[in-house]
Amino acid sequence: MVIDLYFVGPSPPCRAVMMAAKHLNIKLNPNFVDLMKGEQKEEWFLKLNPQHCLPTICDNGYVLWERNIGEYLAPIMRDGKHPNDLDPEKGKKIKEALQILDDSLALQSYVAGNDITLADLSVLASLSLAEVFDYDMISIYKNVKQWSDRLKRDLPYYDEINKEPINMFKAYVKSRAADQSTNIQ
Repeated sequence: MVIDLYFVGPSPPCRAVMMAAKHLNIKLNPNFVDLMKGEQKEEWFLKLNPQHCLPTICDNGYVLWERNIGEYLAPIMRDGKHPNDLDPEKGKKIKEALQILDDSLALQSYVAGNDITLADLSVLASLSLAEVFDYDMISIYKNVKQWSDRLKRDLPYYDEINKEPINMFKAYVKSRAADQSTNIQ
């Protein structure tokens, strides 16, 4: 099975899909979409995805984007386990969410139990976004830190999928900051 993936590297949801595919041994045909050039708004992409958002997959003509990809892949992962029971109000503040995650990881090995699920890959990709800003937001959460370090170490595809996009996005953020400081002077 080969699935076409339309992605932008720094995006945590795109990287979560890439990690999930690696984890499930699903081959992807990666297609980088250059947002800076507006490729997501070009006619060819709008025919594929009128919402012009990423990630987008095409599996033999069956097209899905964003959250729907997780719903599509989740049943393939360990009995389809993924958390649907998080209180949306608790997710409003990062510290509260990290504390909840930390408490959960004190009782189990992974986000949704004792088996890795799409939830682990999605949360890990999202948390890695802080690296772009050289912001360490998890060290004070012992269990989250251990879980993150363990996944980064044990997932043979983590660096392959995440390292370059994080560095790319970091360089972009620094260049934008430099541009803005030049404009201020």
